[in-house]
Amino acid sequence: MRVPDFFIVGAPKCGTNALYSYLRDHPRVYMPELKEPHYFCGDFPGLAQVDDARSYEALFAQAAPDMLAGEASVWYLFSDVAVKEILQANPAAKIVVALRNPIDMAHSLHAQFVRLFKDHVTDFEAAWRLQEERRAGKRLPPYCPEARCLQYRDVCSFGQQLDRVQSLVPPGQLKVYIFEEFFGDVGRQYADLLEFLGLEPDGREVFGVANENRVVKNHALLRFLAAAASFLPGDLLWYRRVARALGISPLTLLSRYNAIAASRPALSPELRRMVADELADDVRLLERLLGRRMTPWPEFSEGREMSNFGLVAGAKY
Repeated sequence: MRVPDFFIVGAPKCGTNALYSYLRDHPRVYMPELKEPHYFCGDFPGLAQVDDARSYEALFAQAAPDMLAGEASVWYLFSDVAVKEILQANPAAKIVVALRNPIDMAHSLHAQFVRLFKDHVTDFEAAWRLQEERRAGKRLPPYCPEARCLQYRDVCSFGQQLDRVQSLVPPGQLKVYIFEEFFGDVGRQYADLLEFLGLEPDGREVFGVANENRVVKNHALLRFLAAAASFLPGDLLWYRRVARALGISPLTLLSRYNAIAASRPALSPELRRMVADELADDVRLLERLLGRRMTPWPEFSEGREMSNFGLVAGAKY
C-alpha cells in the first residue's frame, strides 16, 4: 500500500485547509480531493471517512511515482494513536503541525460544530462550562459522532498533544507552524514548508483565503437539520458510503447552504481571560517544547519574564 510521504495532522481551525490547498496546487505534490480521510484515527471511528486499507490506497492511486503524496486530517494530532500508526506505516513520513491561539481555535471550532449539528449549545461560554458534564456522558447533542471532540479544553491543549507527537517523530521529520505567523508572512512561510518537504519553489505569489469564517444564516433551518442529524448515530457505515459516492455528506452540503461569510461575534475580555487561565499551564509546556515564547498569543505572553519559562535552548521545529 502506498502510504503518503507527508501528513498535515492538525489542529482543527488552524489553517490546515490553506496548507492543503496551497500544496495541492504544487506540480510535484499529489493530495486527494477528499480532505480529512482520518484513516489512522483508530480511536475516533466516528470521524473516519475512509476506514479500510483498500479505499485508503485508492485515494493515492493517481499519484505519479515522482510526486510526493500527502494528506491532511485535522484530528490526527489530538488522536492518541494516529501519529504512531502513521509512522508504523511509513517511518520516513514527515509530519506538519499547525497551531493557533487556543482561545480563538476553540471558539472557531465550537462555531463550526454548531453549523454541523455536532453541538446544540450555541453559546460558546455555555458549551465551555458543560465540558465536565459531557465528559460524564451528560448534555450531549443528539448527533454526536465523537463526544470527546466536545472537550474543547482538551482539544486545544496543544502542549500535551505536541509532547506526545514529539516523543514519536524522529528528528528532522516534524515541523510546527503558528497560524498567526504563517498568515502574517505567508510567502516566506510557504517557502519554508516547501523546503521542509524537499520541494522546489513553485513560483506561487497569490495565496487566497482557503476557509473564510462563516456563521449560521437561518437558525430555524439549523434546528431542522440538527433534528435530521439525530437519526445518524449508531452504525454510520451506510452514511459514509453515500457521502463518499457524492464527494460530500448531504448534511454538510445543506449546512454549507445555511452558512454565510461573516465575522464571528468577539468573545468578551473576561471570557478570554477565563479560558486563558485554564490553558496557561499547557501553553507553558508548549513553549518549553518549542523553545520560544508564544508572543503571537497576547493572553499568554503579557507580563511574563523569560526566566520563568524554562525554555529549551536551541529547540526548533
